[in-house]
Order: sequence, then C-alpha cells, then structure tokens
Amino acid sequence: MLDDDSAPLSLDFLPLLASAQPDEAVIAAEVLLEDSPDGTQRHESGGLPEVPIGCGAAIRADVWTEIGGYDPTFDYYAEEYDFAARMLLAGMRVRYDRRFQVRHRKVSQGRDMNRILCNLVRNNAWVMARYAPDDQRGALIQHQIDRYAIIADKEKATAGYQRGLAQLQATLSHQPRRPLNTDKWQRFTGYAAVAATLRRAAASCGILAIVNHGKNVEVIEQAARDVGMTITPEIANADTLLIGSLSPGPMLDATAMQLAAHPSMCVLPPWTLAGAS
Repeated sequence: MLDDDSAPLSLDFLPLLASAQPDEAVIAAEVLLEDSPDGTQRHESGGLPEVPIGCGAAIRADVWTEIGGYDPTFDYYAEEYDFAARMLLAGMRVRYDRRFQVRHRKVSQGRDMNRILCNLVRNNAWVMARYAPDDQRGALIQHQIDRYAIIADKEKATAGYQRGLAQLQATLSHQPRRPLNTDKWQRFTGYAAVAATLRRAAASCGILAIVNHGKNVEVIEQAARDVGMTITPEIANADTLLIGSLSPGPMLDATAMQLAAHPSMCVLPPWTLAGAS
C-alpha cells in the first residue's frame, strides 16, 4: 500500500514479506520524509504500534479481501485505524520493520484544510464509536470532538469542522458496533507495547521524565503508572527520558533529538520497531 507520492527506497525488504509469520497481516514501513533544510532526517507522522501508516505498508491480499479493505465512507484520514481494528478482531497483527523504508514526498501546499478537518473529526469519532470499550466510548468520542475543535480553530478551518461534526451527529447512531476486548484495545491504543517496554526496562530506568509529548501520550503516562514507575516533570530530576509519542515517526525523530541533546542520559522510546540497529 503506497500513496501516489511515496515509494520504497529499495526492494531489499521483499524477503521480509516472504518470512512474515502467519498472523502478521501487515509489515509496516519506516516512512521517511524529505530531509529538513539542515539535513536532519525526518519521519512521517501518524500510526501506532499496531496501526500502519497507509503510504507505506505491505498488506496480505487475503486479509485485505477477508476483512473488506478500507471503508470507503471514510474518504481519507483514519481509515487505517478502522482497518487495524478489524484486523485485530480477525486475530491478526502488524509488525513495523525498519528494513522496509519508504520515502513520502508529500506536498503541503494547496491542501483543503476545511475538507481535512471535516474528515478528521467525523472519522476519528467513528473509530471510537465502533471499537472503543463500552465504558470509554462516550468520553473518547467527545475527546475527538474537542481535540479537532482546537485544531480547526488553529488552522482556520472551523467551517469544515462544523460540517464534519454535523455529519458525525447524523451518522453516529448508525455506526457498526464491534467493541474490542481489553487485550485488543490495549494493543490498538499502544498501551500493551508501552507496558511491555517499561516492564523490561524497569530495573534500570529509575525516575522517568516524559518528553516530546505527542500521539497517545496519555496512554504512555497510564502505562508508566500501572507498571509502578516514578514520573517527574523535570528533566534535571530524571534518570531516563521516556519519549512521549506512540507514532513511530515522531518517536524516532524525538529519540534522535534527545540522544543528541542529552548524550549522558538514558533515552527510552516507548516501543521498538523490528530491524532497528
């Protein structure tokens, strides 16, 4: 699965596909953007440990067909999250692998922010309506509504946001309800991956400072508390810097930045992509 402006950097990843485990429905790529003007490597945003980035993923054709591919009612934005939830329900999983690299030559000019915000608020709330556990569904739908209201105001796209909100209100009661159980929900949100990382590192982590807050930072904070870690808001009081984003690209970029800024400190990404050096 590629976009019309993305392509693999090489075909060396093909043996990875042949060796995929039977329950690995998706091998997801490390998605690189064009380097910044100062030469710093940058990654695409989006995705979670078990949610692929749509512009760089190899998906089993039989799984794609079996679970119905992307839902066309989403148009674009969050369709990968809907697909990933259905994939988890089918007993499958995603593996990110850095040996599979894709360059995304995205263009930021000419984007219709009203259309984007319309889709973002509607689609992300649909995902919560369909798959969130019963006791979290209402709060998570409202969280999406509130989150994208702030973004719409920042992007001067309130008209599109209001259009998406109206579409959401008209369609919310019709969304197919297939709540994920606790195990699958924790995988879907990335909680399971963070908790596993922190349990492995607990003996050597000491006091954590969570830095570079991003996608699902609240999930990272909850996992750290549940594992019994001590968290400080001050880097000066920390033994370990825990990256605060579960999206693979921003996580990798933040890890590199913090290692350069704090070479004597332990810097811990909340999960690890396969194939990392």
